[in-house]
Amino acid sequence: MTFSENFLRVFFLSQVTVEAAVKKYGSFQALNQGSLDIPSGAFFTLLGPSGCGKTTLLRALAGFHDIDSGDLKIDRASIRSLSPHQRNIGMVFQDYAIFPHLNVEDNVGFGLKRLKLPNREYQKRMMDILQVVQLESLCKRMPHELSGGQQQRVGLARSLVMSPRVILMDEPLSNLDAQLREELRSEIRRIQKQLGITTIYVTHDQEEALAVSDLICVLNEGEVQQTGSPIEMYQNPANFFVASFVGGNNFIEVGKLSQNCSGQNPPEVFQNTGAAGWLASIRPEQIQLDPIKVSETDLLLDVELDEANFLGREYHLSVNVSGNFLLKIIIPAGEQSSLLQTKQKHRIGFDWRAIKFFDPDAEGRRMLVN
Repeated sequence: MTFSENFLRVFFLSQVTVEAAVKKYGSFQALNQGSLDIPSGAFFTLLGPSGCGKTTLLRALAGFHDIDSGDLKIDRASIRSLSPHQRNIGMVFQDYAIFPHLNVEDNVGFGLKRLKLPNREYQKRMMDILQVVQLESLCKRMPHELSGGQQQRVGLARSLVMSPRVILMDEPLSNLDAQLREELRSEIRRIQKQLGITTIYVTHDQEEALAVSDLICVLNEGEVQQTGSPIEMYQNPANFFVASFVGGNNFIEVGKLSQNCSGQNPPEVFQNTGAAGWLASIRPEQIQLDPIKVSETDLLLDVELDEANFLGREYHLSVNVSGNFLLKIIIPAGEQSSLLQTKQKHRIGFDWRAIKFFDPDAEGRRMLVN
């Protein structure tokens, strides 16, 4: 499907900067010295639990409320004094926010009509954006005749048709079922890549963030915890919060792990009594069940199968380590499935070089020991 190359040229490649942003609601600190540099053309996701400050920051960028101190900039120019319509920022809302009495075409063109464009240009921009979101064949339908995913595409098209410098998306998929959510997130990413528009996306869904983003910023209690690529965030979390929030993880006290494992060449940190209270983390998919080959950097533990849950493509296992702690394991479906009987004895193994260590006494900071 093709559309006008001229349509691409109306989009800006804008850089967004947040400088030491502070926002309080009474005694509640919604943002605490948050600073971000968002490259032009990036798909940038704000990820965190409810109340972490992500929507507060998004609405501040949109101009719906001001921050108490700090600055917000687009292309190095402050936008704090500008009203929402002067900022030329598009917004896609969680609840679609489309007009129920207008058809698709009129919803998408609602803001465009205020520009009083010549009819030929108006129609051209309308058809271009409807092609981008793949709604050109539905342009005369009313909102109640559309699926939730189609309604959200209408909201996206209405923002994009105005050629914004930046587009903001506030949990746009949260009202959709799981399958439709997965389909639409791929569509949103395709459209963003096609147009190259700087996009700031808010979600609490870690899988969604990992799937669509160029960069992710993890927030907690109004503070930036870490910013990086999805792979960096998953493989090299900066602290305990990021490690626990982004992807599944096992956390074991170093002292307990060292007492219950065997290996040819265990890590030196096991000999450090001061590290006994640190937390060792290992991802469930990094653990092997009954490994056939064992390397000199592998740690081995004798376990008892506590629970096995079949999820189609994989099994999620819970194993008991000598009654001291539980570990989560993920293995492909079909692999050793006949052996997955509750209370059955197994041996598990993982490469200790994959372990990340965190010190609870140092605000959960990651300790670089391997």
